[in-house]
Amino acid sequence: MIAVGKTVELECMDTPGHTLCHVCLRAHGAVNAIFCGDTLFNAGAGNCHHGGDPALLYATFADQLAKLPDDTKVYPGHDYIENNLRFTLAREPDNAAARALLPQVEDHDPAQAIVTTLADEKRFNTFFRLTGPGVIARLREAFPELPEHPDAKMVFLKLRELRNVWSPSPRRRPRAAPSIAPAHRPSPPTRRKEPAMLDLAAIQKLIEPIFPGLLGVRLLEATAERVVAEMAVRPELCTTESTLHGDAFMALADTVGAVGTVLNRSPSTRPSLCAASRSSTAAPSACRAG
Repeated sequence: MIAVGKTVELECMDTPGHTLCHVCLRAHGAVNAIFCGDTLFNAGAGNCHHGGDPALLYATFADQLAKLPDDTKVYPGHDYIENNLRFTLAREPDNAAARALLPQVEDHDPAQAIVTTLADEKRFNTFFRLTGPGVIARLREAFPELPEHPDAKMVFLKLRELRNVWSPSPRRRPRAAPSIAPAHRPSPPTRRKEPAMLDLAAIQKLIEPIFPGLLGVRLLEATAERVVAEMAVRPELCTTESTLHGDAFMALADTVGAVGTVLNRSPSTRPSLCAASRSSTAAPSACRAG
C-alpha cells in the first residue's frame, strides 16, 4: 500500500499482460478508482506488442479487474475511447450503450475526457462482454474454426488478435457548400516557438511526498530522461503557450503507476512541468528540448 497524504491509500496490483511486469494502482478512500496504465482502456484492452502475453492479460481482466466494485472509476494511461467504441460497434452493431456514447466522444478535447466506471465498461467494453451471443456470432464469422460455444478465454484471445489488425472505417464528413473565394489576404507571420525547458523542480515536488530521499532522486532522473526523449521526438508537446502535454507527462505517470493521469485531467491542480526560457542557464543542458 502507498499512502498519499492522510486520506488516500493506493494498492499496488500486479497486472501482467500488456507487458510481463505491469502494475495498476487501486485507490482506497472516499472514491473507488483504478489507475490502469496500459492494461485497461476506456472501451478497450491493452495490446501485447512489447513482450506481453494475451493469456496473462485475460487472467488480469477475469481474475482482478472484473471483480472490482462496479462504481470503481477508470483512469487509463491513454485516451483511445473513440476508436475503441468503433471496435465495439464492429463486434456488436446493436450495442446501444456504445452507440449512444460515441457521438459524445468524437473529436472531444482529451483534457475534458469523460471518466467511466467499471459498470460502464461492462456495458460497452467488448473485452468484458465475452459471453455475449452477438460477440461470439460475429467472432465466428472472422474465425470459422471457433466452436459454437467457445470459453471466455478463447473469445478474449481472438478479440485481442482481431483488434491487433483492425482499423476503423474512414468517417464520412458532410461536403462543404461552395462559396465565393475571398480576396487574397497575406498570411499572418508565423509565431516562432521558443525552446522549451523542463522544470525539474516542479516534478521533484510531485515525487518527494511519495518517494523521499535517494529513491526520489533516481525517479526524477529517470523521469527527466523519458520526458526529454519524448519531447525530442514530438517538440509540439511542450511550447511557450502550454504545460507539458499528457503523453509526455505519462513518463512520470508510468514511473509511479499512472497516478499522473488524474493530474493531467485536472488542469487546475496540474503542476506546470514545462517552462520556456531564452536563457541557456535556466535548466541543465541535458534537460533542454527544442
